[in-house]
Amino acid sequence: MNMVDGHILKAEHFTPQVQETLFKKNLSSGVFDLGYDFKTSIDEYINNIEKKIIDDALRSSDGNITKAANTLKIK
Repeated sequence: MNMVDGHILKAEHFTPQVQETLFKKNLSSGVFDLGYDFKTSIDEYINNIEKKIIDDALRSSDGNITKAANTLKIK
């Protein structure tokens, strides 16, 4: 399941909480480091990111699936 249209994940695709967890912003260059280790496939890596986002949304909505889905703008 992909939660964004297109092929590029940008910081704005993630909640502030997920951004804080996943990204380490290099302020001088404006580049975000996702910590990708090149040992897993990109598909597996993206799936893991999506799982983390969904988990964070569920946690912030106290386990309410509908509220989490609305927060993430998914059906």
